[in-house]
Formats: sequence, C-alpha cells, structure tokens
Amino acid sequence: MGDDDEDDDNGGKLSDKLCGGFASCDKDGSDSDHKGAQKCILSDDDAAKYSISASSCYSRISTGGCTQATLKAASASCASKYSGVADLSQAVCSGNGGLFTGLKGCIPTANKCRISPADSSKFSLDPSCHTPNTCTLAKLQATSAPACKFTAMGPAPNTFSAACAADGGYFTGITGCDVRMKRCRLSVLDGLKYIVDPTCYRPGFCTEATLKSSNAPRCSLPLFGPPAAVSAAACLVDNGEFTGITGCDGVLAPNKCSMSASDAAKFAAVDSTCYAPSTCTEATLKASASAVCAAAGYTPSPSLSSGVCGSSGGVFTGLSGCTVAPPKKCSLSAGDAAKFAAVDSTCYAPSTLR
Repeated sequence: MGDDDEDDDNGGKLSDKLCGGFASCDKDGSDSDHKGAQKCILSDDDAAKYSISASSCYSRISTGGCTQATLKAASASCASKYSGVADLSQAVCSGNGGLFTGLKGCIPTANKCRISPADSSKFSLDPSCHTPNTCTLAKLQATSAPACKFTAMGPAPNTFSAACAADGGYFTGITGCDVRMKRCRLSVLDGLKYIVDPTCYRPGFCTEATLKSSNAPRCSLPLFGPPAAVSAAACLVDNGEFTGITGCDGVLAPNKCSMSASDAAKFAAVDSTCYAPSTCTEATLKASASAVCAAAGYTPSPSLSSGVCGSSGGVFTGLSGCTVAPPKKCSLSAGDAAKFAAVDSTCYAPSTLR
C-alpha cells in the first residue's frame, strides 16, 4: 500500500516492464546514468540522411542501439547528396528497440547532370549545363532563350520533359533541334512574277515559314492577276525551288464602265461604247479626242483625262467640263424702251434681263 513501484499481478515490477526490462527510466525514455534507458536505432531513411558520430545509433547488433541522450550528444551533419543543418534536438525513442523519430534539417540535394555529347552538339542552353556536376534540372529549364546550335535545325529546344535521373549523369528528355528545316528559293519564273520576302530569291536562306510570313505578297506588275497566294507553297527538297505559289499568271482584264445619265447628256462625240453599260474601258474613253459638249449651252469643253472606272459594270467618275453656261442678259433698245411700257424694270437697264 502506498508504494509507487508496486508489483503487478504476475509478480513483476510495473516500472521494469515500462522500461523494457531495465531497472528504471525517465518519462522521456532517457536516464542520466544510461542504466535501463530505452534504446532505438535510426530508420533506413534517416541513416542515409545523417552522418552521426555515435555509430551505435545505426545498428542493434551488440549494443541494442543507442539512447536519446547518446544520440543528442553526438556530433552530426548531413550525409552526401543532402543539404541543410542536421538537427537532433527533437529526436524521440518511443519504445525500446524501435526507431528514432523527429530528426530534422537534412533535405535531398537536387541531382546535377550535364547535357550529353549528342545533345551538346544540338542545343544552346545554360553554358554550365555542359559541365559535369554543375547543373540542376531547374537551372537547365531556366535557360534564357534556348536555341538550336544551327539555324538549319528545328523546332526550338524544349526542356519541359527533361530529367536528371542520377547525380553526375546526363540529362535526358530534351527535345527539338532534330529536323533540318528545308530552305528553298523561288524559281526564275516565279521570281519575276512575285514580290515576297527578299531572302526567298536566294538559295539556302528561305523556309516555308519565312515565305508564308512575307509582308503582303503581291504581283510584280499591277496588271498581273489574280493576286499572289503563298499559303500552299511548299519546299519539298532542301536547296530546291518552292512549289505551289499561285496567282499573277495573266494580265488582268481592264474594268468596263459607262457614262452616267447626266454625263451622257452633257458629252457628245465620245466613243459610242461608252454610252452602253459595261462596254467601255478607261483607255477607250480617254482616246475619244473628238469629244465635245452636247449643246452650245454647256461650258467649258469636256475633260476626259481624269475619268475612272472603279469596277466593271459601274459608271465613269472624274469627268469634268460641259457645265451649263449662265443665261445671257440684255436690255431693251432705246427705241423699244420708248415704245413699250409696263415691262419689268430690269429690262430697261443694260445686262439685267434673265
């Protein structure tokens, strides 16, 4: 009665059982004289992370492991491939013969790889990534403006799927720069017909993408038609000639117009086709050198040189001349003025009659 260390029903001391069969232990499993304190070992994961001076903490063989006090008193650092500061202050041995928990501070160091010789000949990436044991995956993927070693290669490098599986190894999974982009030039005939990117007239410079991105490709002469089209152009053989460019194959037919009703009433002796719809070209209209105003009441003489036929089936615009002349003004002669009375008063004054 009243004895804190009383026997259990089987005759053993309860404290002995709680301490794994040792004489006594503190509540946290440690004991100042290390007699009867619980002993644990590092887990395989922690054993790979931490370099600890107390070797007994790694194995149960012969020693049964080590106590919390032994572990915390040992000097420690992070093992190879791990970085940080080893922290054993919160280590706990929860049960005799078990594993320590609560070790902190050591985290895996990112693997460092380099670009393989084959990839090195293709890709321009961070220079340090070509040197052994210097480049992490994050550094590789942070390369500014990755590019192919040669402009003839494509598409551009992609490091999104790259991997560094083993420290000191080679990067894998970098893609791009595998296909030499074909370069062609316009054939002699097409070179005469089309105006496109200047590089597309010379061998070895112009890709399909360059040709198709030409700023507003057009015919070399305004009378050629239909308009140039490069959307279906192809460079089938490297250093060959582009195929599939269309348009600019013939001379565009000139628009045909007619004079408007008002102009037809004003202008005479114009080529007869210019009075009928969709029959007269600008050239025909302007060749009508004998054109005159349709009536003496029009002034001045017709001017056809600025005539424009904007679209076939329309009417000519820009014709000038042959406007209606203002009416002549007269006055009664002195004899008539003396004979006639009650005539409009303006008719007695010179140049006022309308």
